Amino acid sequence: MRAVPLSAQHAVGRLPGLKEPALVSGPDATLWLIWLEQRPQERGRTTALIRRFGDSEAEPQELTPAPSNLRSRVHDYGGGVLATAVKQNRLILAWIDNGCLWRQDWCLPQSGTSQPTPLEAAQQLSREGDWELADGVLDLPRQRWIGIREIEGRDELVSLALNATDQTPLRLHQPTDFAGYGCLSPDGQRFAWVEWQQPAMPWDSSSLWCGSFGRTGELIEPRQLAGGSGISVFQPQWLPDGQLVVAEDSTGWWNLMLQPSANAAWEKPWPMAAETAMPQWIYGMSTTAWDGEQLIAAVC
Repeated sequence: MRAVPLSAQHAVGRLPGLKEPALVSGPDATLWLIWLEQRPQERGRTTALIRRFGDSEAEPQELTPAPSNLRSRVHDYGGGVLATAVKQNRLILAWIDNGCLWRQDWCLPQSGTSQPTPLEAAQQLSREGDWELADGVLDLPRQRWIGIREIEGRDELVSLALNATDQTPLRLHQPTDFAGYGCLSPDGQRFAWVEWQQPAMPWDSSSLWCGSFGRTGELIEPRQLAGGSGISVFQPQWLPDGQLVVAEDSTGWWNLMLQPSANAAWEKPWPMAAETAMPQWIYGMSTTAWDGEQLIAAVC
């Protein structure tokens, strides 16, 4: 094998780091790839970029230029700093910067080589406080962000309105210790998330929870659906038809299982001596996704 010398950029870690890729569908079902880029040459600043999926020749467009720096200090390791949603041709971005939630909307072009254009200036939605935010999703029917607030060493599920400023997060649910990896059902009526308690790490013992939303948006009837007692769960997600998917390791391997509907028995259609999950050091980790037609998974 021929030795290949490292470039100076590789040797000193000067190349940007890429993380948390996501696909969103715009007008005419055009797919757009959004990802985070951490730039050593900008003192480690993290920014969001976008380009049409599959068009490797296109120049990526920066969505959060300096001085924006997308990062979270939740649990020290952070992650899960960007949430996205699309309504018609409007791309809604919400991100964490310096412990606060920000929002900006962009217009996605319908066709051709045009780039997305900002519809407004970025707006800070939350006030500064003695807490950290992370791992949010956008609840467009209720015009809010739902995510994690870490305060005094414990996590809370909280919400922030997308159309207000200088807000204090509104608590929706208080887990015993820690929570994260929340996901909203396609009809917007149910919310699933993961909880774990000290002294366990989430990859040692964690549980899947789910609740419904009341008339005023409050989270009601939260209950444990799976995991716990030495079983770990990873990355719950909803399929377009309302099925709930999660990885769990009761067999010794993280395998995917399905709940076809609320209160239905869990099914394990893909048993294998392989892992479909990984240790949850940070928020924003993902090994499975819906590609528009089927569920795909990274397996090792």
